Amino acid sequence: MKSHADASPDERTQRLAEIAHHLRNPLTSVLAFSEALHDEVFGPVNAGQKQALASIRDCARRQTAQIWELMELWRLETAACELNPEPCPAATLLKTALGQVADLAADRKVRLETKVQPEGQEVRGDMRLLGHLVTQLLAVVIYAADVNEVVWLRVNGPVFQAGTGGEAPVPELSDEALEGRLCKLCPVGLGLVRVIADLHGGTVIFAGPEAGGVQVTVSLPL
Repeated sequence: MKSHADASPDERTQRLAEIAHHLRNPLTSVLAFSEALHDEVFGPVNAGQKQALASIRDCARRQTAQIWELMELWRLETAACELNPEPCPAATLLKTALGQVADLAADRKVRLETKVQPEGQEVRGDMRLLGHLVTQLLAVVIYAADVNEVVWLRVNGPVFQAGTGGEAPVPELSDEALEGRLCKLCPVGLGLVRVIADLHGGTVIFAGPEAGGVQVTVSLPL
């Protein structure tokens, strides 16, 4: 049998897909039964039990999402990914992203603020991938935020910015220390942001606390 290092990209992808399948199967059962118990399908539960079941349910949801993110990152990094560029309404990208990160924001007790400049702004790119980029950009900053902190997301032309604290001009040099910290907090999500930005010919810049809080800027070509 070939070792993992000797396998072709297609064989490694197949093995990763099999591992993901075996991880998702028990998580699906955990999610289904925790939801059923939480909703008292099998009988009443007390407040403490309901809170514990909600925590189990939310963890199962996050783990399932992270497995999907890992598969998507692997696919984008190893396969020849063809972009389908089209005008993408920024408001639609934001709406999709907010729906995806709502539970994470609530769990980490942060507030979300978004703004599109100008209104009706469109960004040219692959609609599906840009949706992933905005979602993961928000998720990365949410993981870095403190309790009760505001996480903001701004879209200004082909520039996406997410951060905490006050907004600041985009620096010429990226803050490598902040990049390393965010990578530890959300490695797969940040990996997706980088890869999708790169596929679109864009850049990712990190600004640290000296800029008024955590700030991550993705700039795409016009």
